[in-house]
Amino acid sequence: MYSINTKSLLLKIFIPTSLLSLAYLVWGCLFQKIPYLLLFCILGTVILVPAELGMILSGQEKMPVWQILMIAMLFFGMAGLFSALIAVLFSLYHFWLPFNNIFRITIFAPVAYVAYRKKNLYISICFHCLCNLISVIGFIAGV
Repeated sequence: MYSINTKSLLLKIFIPTSLLSLAYLVWGCLFQKIPYLLLFCILGTVILVPAELGMILSGQEKMPVWQILMIAMLFFGMAGLFSALIAVLFSLYHFWLPFNNIFRITIFAPVAYVAYRKKNLYISICFHCLCNLISVIGFIAGV
């Protein structure tokens, strides 16, 4: 059985994340035209993936491949069920006041039509974000 002590665990957690953070700060300053999320994804792939693969491939207990795949599929199925549940809850949240549905359909249908005709999804995304922003500001002001 492979065991790990606290010092080793902390090193395995903080060394890769420290390298990622440092690289993110340096490269973020050097290449300001790259979107920050894209830069984070690139650096995460270059820094974290090799470090995590090295940790995964060293010191693991031997298991049959079929057992590993079955356990992974079980958790994948659970993740899918939870994702579906969250999507249903999110949808239900948007329909909790019936009069809001009429308002949403009346307002959002023309926006969707214009976005479709202009072949530009950013129109509806921007409109949706603005509506959410105003809702949040109204909620904060109300509190």
